[in-house]
Amino acid sequence: MAIASKVALAMASSAVGAAMLAGGSFALFTSNATNTGNTFAAGTVIVDATNGGQPAFTSTSYNFQNMAPGDSGTVNLTVKNTGTLSEWVVIPSSGIATSGAIFASSGTNSVTETSANNMPLVLKPNANMTAGSSGYLLAPGSSTTIAINYSLPLDANNFYQGQTGTATITVEAVQARNNSVDSSKNPVSSPYTGAVGPSSWS
Repeated sequence: MAIASKVALAMASSAVGAAMLAGGSFALFTSNATNTGNTFAAGTVIVDATNGGQPAFTSTSYNFQNMAPGDSGTVNLTVKNTGTLSEWVVIPSSGIATSGAIFASSGTNSVTETSANNMPLVLKPNANMTAGSSGYLLAPGSSTTIAINYSLPLDANNFYQGQTGTATITVEAVQARNNSVDSSKNPVSSPYTGAVGPSSWS
């Protein structure tokens, strides 16, 4: 065989081999599978402040419909976590909304206005329950009581005699997960050991 023919045959053989390699001559067994039925749902943060269906200021031991100057004390509002996530609860700074002359700091009636007219009935949540404080940590299904102080000053004069008013108490809740810190502001995870409050209320 001529040298030229041998060279041509060698080149052809090489080309065929390269084509076989490039053409995927290696057949591989493969398989795939699916996993279905994966579902997701966001948890809930729900706080119940209905106090068992009763206003907080309903008491068998004291008549809030017949108050007199000098009356003061504390009532407890029961709140419950009815959601699915642990939550921090607090009464925000604007959480007690009042209306009516018994809460008014001044006004006009048959009594001449004096400094004693600036002695209205005051409702104030327990010090550790005001906005910016630590609040209470509630697990799902758990409950706690929030103390609310009331006071009609002894110096209140006849301006307040026979006056009435209403109050609406709002309790705020925020998730605890991914939102709890210790006293050094370090993140704290469940079960929230050492947590002192939320990193943010909103």
